[in-house]
Amino acid sequence: MLEHYLSSIFGYGETEKFKWHGRMGYVHIDDVALCHISVYEHESAHGRYICSSTVLDNNESASLLSKQYPS
Repeated sequence: MLEHYLSSIFGYGETEKFKWHGRMGYVHIDDVALCHISVYEHESAHGRYICSSTVLDNNESASLLSKQYPS
């Protein structure tokens, strides 16, 4: 299944099958880890924390990836 999506993102195969799933938040794993540590170390921290630094839709993600990794 992942191969299908990667194939569509990189322009191989049938790109019209790349379905719309709305917008998604993205964040670097190092930032998530630091957030977890920070929340753990502060007793006053409670509730939910949004770590996402960027929100993109599939077209924006594909555009950024194609610029970063041209064929």
